[in-house]
Amino acid sequence: MLIKTSILVWYKPHGCCTFAPERKNCMKASEANVKQAVELLKVLISTPSISREEGDATDKLQLFIERGAPVRCDVRRHLNNLWCVAPGFDASRPTLLLDAHIDTVKPVAG
Repeated sequence: MLIKTSILVWYKPHGCCTFAPERKNCMKASEANVKQAVELLKVLISTPSISREEGDATDKLQLFIERGAPVRCDVRRHLNNLWCVAPGFDASRPTLLLDAHIDTVKPVAG
């Protein structure tokens, strides 16, 4: 059995991000965002991505972030690792890193 990393869609219908509700550019999850996230999840689930062979999944995720994600960021890549730098990033301020895996573990007997 192959297990993919899930994508969490946070939906808060009547508010903004809890960490900065006063920010005007804070994205609210809409039905369109949820649909888009579900479609991306379907694409990633259908894409083989065994550990160290997840290049195709990385390509698809990078394309989504660069062309379709509801939030814009500077996408950077090294091998099959992607990271995004948010607009207004300031290296002198505290930084938050969100981390996830897109590879799957090859099944073994037992």
